Amino acid sequence: MTPLTGVFQATERLGNVFLCTYTTDDVAINRIDSRILALERELRELRAERNTKIAITHLPVEILTYIFTLCVPKPGYDPNPPQKSNSFIDIRDDNARRIRWISFSHVCRAWRSLALNYPSLWTYPDFMIPNLAHAMVERSKPTIMDVFLPYGNYVTPGMLSQIQDNLWRTRSLDLSVETPLMQEFVNNMVHPMPNLKLLKVSCTHMSSLSLPPFFLGEEAPLLAEIHLNYCYIPWQSLLLRNVTVLSLSGDGRTNIPSGAQFLEVLREIGGLEVLELRHVFPQTMAEFSVVHIPHLCRLLLEMKIDACADILNHITFPETTSLLIESSTDRESGAFVRLFSCLSRLYSSLSCSPSRALKALSMEYGVIGVAFHWLVLTGWNASDISFPTDAQDDHRSRPSPDFQLTLNGYGERTLESGDVLGALNTLNLQFLETLLVSGRCDPQDVYEVDGGEDVPENILLELLGDIAWSRSVKTVFLRGSDFAYHGADALGEYDDGRCTDVCFPDADEQNEANPEANPHIFVFPALETLVILSADLKADTEPSIPEMLSDSFTRRWQHGVSTPKLLLNHCRSVPDHFEELRKVFTDIQWDRDEAPIESGGIKIITVQRFL
Repeated sequence: MTPLTGVFQATERLGNVFLCTYTTDDVAINRIDSRILALERELRELRAERNTKIAITHLPVEILTYIFTLCVPKPGYDPNPPQKSNSFIDIRDDNARRIRWISFSHVCRAWRSLALNYPSLWTYPDFMIPNLAHAMVERSKPTIMDVFLPYGNYVTPGMLSQIQDNLWRTRSLDLSVETPLMQEFVNNMVHPMPNLKLLKVSCTHMSSLSLPPFFLGEEAPLLAEIHLNYCYIPWQSLLLRNVTVLSLSGDGRTNIPSGAQFLEVLREIGGLEVLELRHVFPQTMAEFSVVHIPHLCRLLLEMKIDACADILNHITFPETTSLLIESSTDRESGAFVRLFSCLSRLYSSLSCSPSRALKALSMEYGVIGVAFHWLVLTGWNASDISFPTDAQDDHRSRPSPDFQLTLNGYGERTLESGDVLGALNTLNLQFLETLLVSGRCDPQDVYEVDGGEDVPENILLELLGDIAWSRSVKTVFLRGSDFAYHGADALGEYDDGRCTDVCFPDADEQNEANPEANPHIFVFPALETLVILSADLKADTEPSIPEMLSDSFTRRWQHGVSTPKLLLNHCRSVPDHFEELRKVFTDIQWDRDEAPIESGGIKIITVQRFL
């Protein structure tokens, strides 16, 4: 036998041994796999039997389906979404949140069968997941359905076709899609929608839509809310007549009505409760009569100054109506006079009832060089308004304002301190109790020193005017370093002439009743609580904010004025400042949270004290 033959024989014997071993192991593995499958089957049966013993499974079908319905997320747009730092995580969490509710249909066969055969669970199709949306639309038949298409590039002709086929049972239609398919989609919506209650179409100025003349066949008897953003509806449309909420936003040039058309629409909408117009206004209204809107609860106007004034001059509404105005100008000072005249007719103490008197007011005023000025006045006729006590002003925690005026000026001398006083003088503030002042305000930005205009001693007093001497104000918030600086200085000012201030007629009665009372009237003489927010008490100013607070309230105490409670929240400070202030304020709180000072509308001041 040759060596090569011996190698072949040895290899053959080893192969036979390996084959026998492999066959034996394979049989054992198959036996184990069979056992695993049997155990898994038995485990599923045990779990199913256990589920039948749980008390919740014995609930009536009506209660179980109601519980399932509460798990269904209602689609919609949150106008004030919570701020998050990572947009990718936001999207991922949103996807997970939308599909998580379906998990209850995977608990057991009984629940799944119940869910799949209960149409009301599927009436909010999730079009962010097209395959799921198609199944949900089919499962929801023939129940009334809500359609919500948010922004995205996932919309397909098939999806729109499915929506088109089910419009007859649609209760709310919310479209926020930028796609060329949308114009064709709305053009085909010419059939009545007997169940439609809400119509919302959100576009952009780059992808606007125009609704056809016979949109929905002009038959939607239940339609109560219309929200159109860069989507234009014919002014003669019969769909406008029965709405209670009408919100229109445009570009100020497209689909502009005549004055007669505009007033005729308002006259025919007998039950209108909310009217919001953003850059949608008539051409001219000078020659037309006044229209009364008896049930109006909220009026929002965001447009040119003259257009705002025209509308306010040609409509009347209840004194309980909330009025929100936003306007801007690039003209020099005096551009707002006509608007202020309209507001004074509505809100001044001489022309309105106490129901329009504001008890809480937030004033934000800012200047960036000479290029941009802004003023936001927000008021409530309730005194128990929860203003912020931390660095983040979450306005959603407060009720909707009864009044809001936002003015923007672009260019030099467009929104000066005189305009701020003019805006404040239009309001009934004789019962004001709470005041918040914030913004960005360096006097050198407001006043042109080189042009011969003197810088005032205190910009805060210059802006507030008579309000600074109000005997009704009990709580003052100073937000940001600029107004904390000027406020600390202003609170030490007094004026003997304010004893007979005509703006506060009760002053004469108080002085006559107590002729020996302190003749010095300090700024905010009835102040009970002072809150300073997001201010840099370490700022390199001379004197510093803590020093001015100590000086001002020491002077007030020396003249018999009680010292208020002082709250320092999210302020940069040092323990030495706090200890120094404790010598003056018997009730003082400092949260010792030195959060970063806001950078949006607040800057760290480095100016010297203006004497």
